[in-house]
Amino acid sequence: MSDPAPASRKTRAAFLAKLAGRGLMLLAIVFLIRQGARHWADLSTWRPEAWQIGVILAIAICYGASIFVVAEVWHRIVNIFAPEARKRTYPSYTMTQIAKYIPGNVAHLLGRAIYLKGGALSNRQLGIATLLEIAVMPAAAGSFVLLAALAIPVATLLPQAAFLQPFVLPATIGLGLVLLGALAIPRSVRLQVPARTLAGTTLLALIFMCLLGLAFATLLNTISPAPPLLAALVAVLGWIVGYFTPGAPGGLGTREALMLLLLDGTVPQSEALIAISLFRLVTVLGDTVCFGAGWVLYRTIFRPEEPEGVASAP
Repeated sequence: MSDPAPASRKTRAAFLAKLAGRGLMLLAIVFLIRQGARHWADLSTWRPEAWQIGVILAIAICYGASIFVVAEVWHRIVNIFAPEARKRTYPSYTMTQIAKYIPGNVAHLLGRAIYLKGGALSNRQLGIATLLEIAVMPAAAGSFVLLAALAIPVATLLPQAAFLQPFVLPATIGLGLVLLGALAIPRSVRLQVPARTLAGTTLLALIFMCLLGLAFATLLNTISPAPPLLAALVAVLGWIVGYFTPGAPGGLGTREALMLLLLDGTVPQSEALIAISLFRLVTVLGDTVCFGAGWVLYRTIFRPEEPEGVASAP
């Protein structure tokens, strides 16, 4: 008979982690409320112009489309273990993405595995695939943060060569590709995964982080002028903190609090609060757009096969 003690310890640790995460979320929300009250005079008078509303909606749609990049990351991770068609892996990602809001920050990860349960992967393989996703996404985010942090000083040293600044981010991504390629080879040997598969999967995750950063940089600059690369770095750092806050739906509170602190001194706090709040709206709308697009694909292109012997309706 197995010892129930290890299982009970894991349950207790998970409960404590979730409790700590929710406590941190509440502290972050209190901080944001206090900052909002402090700058209420400026916040209460701000009204978006028509063009700003159009930009916000466009960013939300583009962000929703960019989530399909991460769906491809999930597809490639799953196919490391056994072949699964995109008509199953894509819906398993897009249709469970909003579960990170309700019921919570981990539910969407479990939902993907549950969706694919009974398919080509065993329960153990689904668990490992989920752990790989949990590792690959923050690794890509960390790579972006490191490379952007190295690129920002370069960008600031180019005031007389402003035409070169737009090339800093692409150069950063190129350096990231070299770095990821160098890291992929030894990792692939240990994991028995083809180096090209591991590098390609992590590259896709890095591309998503670039798109995430670009979305916030564009949004922030519709409210207040700010260095785009710095804004992108702040967005990805906020994503990392929100990702690792258990019990916080979509990293609610902790992501916004960190972004506000990091933007202090770069843009006025009232305008930073507006941009950060709108960014939360953009990501929620984007997740909803992704869910809707995933549902349409599920009912059309990725239509599930009917069991043999079941006649289709006339």
